[in-house]
Amino acid sequence: MEISRHFVTIDRRQVHYRRAGEGPTLLMLHASLNTSATFLPLIGPLGNDFSVIAMDTPGYGLSDVLSPKPPEIEDYADGVIEFMDALGLERVALYGMLTGTMIGVDLASRYPERFAAVILNTMLVHTDAELAEFEERFTPPMPLRADGLHIVQAWDLMRRNAIAYPWFKPGPNTRFNLPLPEPEELHLRLLNCLSAGTEYGWGAKAAFRYLRRASIGDIRAPTVFFSDRAPPFGAHAERLAPLPKGARIHWFDDWGRLPEDIVGVLKSLPPADPPPPPPAARAVPGQVVSDCVFVGKQQLHLRRCDEGDERAVLLIHGAGGTARCIERYGGSLLGRRPVLALDWPGHGESGPWPDTDGNDLMAVAELFRAALAHIGSEQLDIFALECGAAIAGALARLDPERIRTIAWNEVLFPGEDERAAFADRYAPVIEPDHDGGYLLEAWGFVRDQGLYSPWFDKSAHGIIWDVPELDLKRTHEQVLGLLKALSVVGRAYEIGFDAEWRAGLARTSAAARICTYPGDSRSAHAVRVAEQLAQQPMLLARPDTQWVEQALS
Repeated sequence: MEISRHFVTIDRRQVHYRRAGEGPTLLMLHASLNTSATFLPLIGPLGNDFSVIAMDTPGYGLSDVLSPKPPEIEDYADGVIEFMDALGLERVALYGMLTGTMIGVDLASRYPERFAAVILNTMLVHTDAELAEFEERFTPPMPLRADGLHIVQAWDLMRRNAIAYPWFKPGPNTRFNLPLPEPEELHLRLLNCLSAGTEYGWGAKAAFRYLRRASIGDIRAPTVFFSDRAPPFGAHAERLAPLPKGARIHWFDDWGRLPEDIVGVLKSLPPADPPPPPPAARAVPGQVVSDCVFVGKQQLHLRRCDEGDERAVLLIHGAGGTARCIERYGGSLLGRRPVLALDWPGHGESGPWPDTDGNDLMAVAELFRAALAHIGSEQLDIFALECGAAIAGALARLDPERIRTIAWNEVLFPGEDERAAFADRYAPVIEPDHDGGYLLEAWGFVRDQGLYSPWFDKSAHGIIWDVPELDLKRTHEQVLGLLKALSVVGRAYEIGFDAEWRAGLARTSAAARICTYPGDSRSAHAVRVAEQLAQQPMLLARPDTQWVEQALS
């Protein structure tokens, strides 16, 4: 089942959602500490019977936050109605999980006419004392730390949440009768949590506050409460009394059969309406927004601001990076020049790395070329960082009529005597484990890239002397980007050290500018590229967000 990704614009904020299948509409609302990605095992099977739409709750995943801040459950519910209106969804079936269940209760109480059927999986019933404790302890503060331990703290929280509810009181009545998820699954849960930033606890806290004042007796839409019979959630369903008129509890014993249970229950309830086609993501004046570009069956995540009359600029990030990390370089151009930034395949929010016959460089460049043709940019300049330089060069050879000027910055171009060491050591092998130690490896890799050149040479010879003060938020974003690309980052760096891109430099028809700055310890790489092009490196001011404007002026 093909699952596509989309963005819809509501006022000045965007909501990201996944969509699959055909038939009556089934809208899915995820739990806190998660995103719509948590529903991927369900979306495919359910898409055989329904048009499944799974949205990222505002503030989670790729959906922008709501105002006021922090939101209440009623605000999240109103946001769902705004989302439905933006997509043209009149009457849907609803599936909610945990915090999504609380939002569902409010929707089924205040907007019953919009919901043909409602399934609420795991409705919690707590005492006031429990709610006060949960609100205080369930989502502890995780401020950014220079040593990266906040990411390890988030990993530990995801691991504990997979063992017991509540995670801070493990015991016979709170443990899940389930195996500990594999490290790769915990890694995905970690990414979902980190996507919400330091406000990750807003949804859970709103749910606990809502439980103090809400009543399931106010529900007026056809509703079925789903519950696992086993601890710890089975005890909560037993406290659901009295049930709203016409509502019932559906008990299940096997989470693996959940799709069949959902389909069976929904087919016994009134049908929802089918959805219209997904609308295009609307631009927001003066703001960079997200979109998805379809290239065959592949989707690439795009960040864009189309305002401006001058030639467009494409920003290409490096290996392990993301479009969001590099878009800051285009800030000074907004309003004058359209700015585009694509996530590489296997990076950020783009689809998987392409299947290739071994020529990864040209396969990735071809995906970029097809994406640009789909976007419709007739001519543009490129600003590329690090290994993005290789993609920029290949793209210019593939599409010489479209690419006019390339600026290469922080390019990695080791000498012949260094290539073997770079190819062998530059991309560290970082794999998820059950203890979370790999996260400190990722943090250290990103940190040391700004301290040593190359990062693995910790000798005095490798010191980068012009080191700006550590920007914790930026470093965190870069590490998060790397964590999203762990499975392909080695192949991405191979592109940067590929002999084909080095040999192809002389065949680049676009005007090329090799940039560095005075005192840059890594300028030897820029000098080597410039020598290949028989030119002098272009000296820019100290690295800042004006680099693109300087390099392409």
